[in-house]
Amino acid sequence: LHYPLRRQRQMCIRDRLYSVAGIPTLILLDGKGEVMSKEGVRTVLSDPRGHDFPYTRLTLSEAIGDKLIKGDAEITTESVASRPVGLYFSAHWCPPCKRFTPKLAAAYKKLQSEGTEMEIIFVSSDKTQAQFDEYRAEMPWVAMPYANRKGKASLADQFEVSGIPRLVILESLESGRIINPNAAAAVMADVSVENFPWHPPTLNDFNQDPSKINEVTAVVAMLHGLDQAAADAAVEAVRTVSEKKYAEARAAGKVHPDVRYYFSRSDAGPSAQIRSLSKTAGPKLLIVDIPQEGAFYEQDIADGVLTVEAIEAMLAGYETAALVRKQLG
Repeated sequence: LHYPLRRQRQMCIRDRLYSVAGIPTLILLDGKGEVMSKEGVRTVLSDPRGHDFPYTRLTLSEAIGDKLIKGDAEITTESVASRPVGLYFSAHWCPPCKRFTPKLAAAYKKLQSEGTEMEIIFVSSDKTQAQFDEYRAEMPWVAMPYANRKGKASLADQFEVSGIPRLVILESLESGRIINPNAAAAVMADVSVENFPWHPPTLNDFNQDPSKINEVTAVVAMLHGLDQAAADAAVEAVRTVSEKKYAEARAAGKVHPDVRYYFSRSDAGPSAQIRSLSKTAGPKLLIVDIPQEGAFYEQDIADGVLTVEAIEAMLAGYETAALVRKQLG
C-alpha cells in the first residue's frame, strides 16, 4: 500500500501526528490504529527474521520488570511504583553522561536528605555487564538488571530515546504519566534543586532554544523595538497565557499544550530567520505553524503594549480559523 502523493495536506497532518522528522521512518500500528512503535526501522533491523513480529509493545511495568537492584541488594519494583520516578538512560562509554551523572547524583542525594519521595532508575546502554557494574557503582539510585535488554529496548522505544544522557521524569510507575520527557537540562540548571519534579518551561527565549519550531504551532512575541519596560511587560503577558495553557494541559495528562510559547527581544540569531521568512518588522505577535505547510499569522503589538487579552484573542482567532493565513518563505 502507499499514500497518494497528491494528498499533500493529509501528509502534513500525518507527519505532525507521528512527529516524522526524517526518513526512512517506519511507524508500527496495532489493529486499532494505536502506535506500538515509532522506531520500526530499528526494530526490523534488529529482528531480520521477524521472530518478534507483530512487535507488540511491552507495557511500562512489563519492560521494567518485577525486580530492581540497588547496591548489592535486590528490591521489588512495586516498592518504588507509587512515587515520582526518573528513568535515567545513560552509559559508561558516553562522555556527556559521565559529566551529568555527578550532577544528578548530587540532586538525588539532596532530595533524599530532605525526605522527598522519589526514585531514579538507571536504564543502561552499556555494552557489557562489566561496564554496567562499574558505572552503576557511581550511582546512589536503583537500576534495571543489565540482563533485561528487551525491557531496555522497549523503554527506549516508548520514550523515543535517540540520544543519551536522557532523564525521563514520570509522575509514578503506576500512572506512567510523563512530567518531563527530557529533564537533564533542567537538572543542570537547578543547582539548589528547588524546581523538582522539573516540569518543562512554559515559555522559552526563542534565540536560546528554537528547537521545536519546525514541529509545533508556536506563539512568538517579536519584541525588538520595544523599550526595556514594555518588553518586560510583554514577556510577562506571554508567560501568564503560557502558564494557564500548560496548567490546562497538565490537568489533562499532557506534557505540553498544543501551542508552544516563545519570546524574542532581539532580531539577531534564530529570530533573524523568522523575520526573513515572515517578511515582518517591528514589534509583532506571531503564530508560526510550520507543520501546516509553513503558515503564519501576524498581529501588531498596538502602541507597544502586549496584553494577555490580545494574546488570548489571537489564539481564539487561530482556533476558529478567523485569522488571515500568510505563507513563510
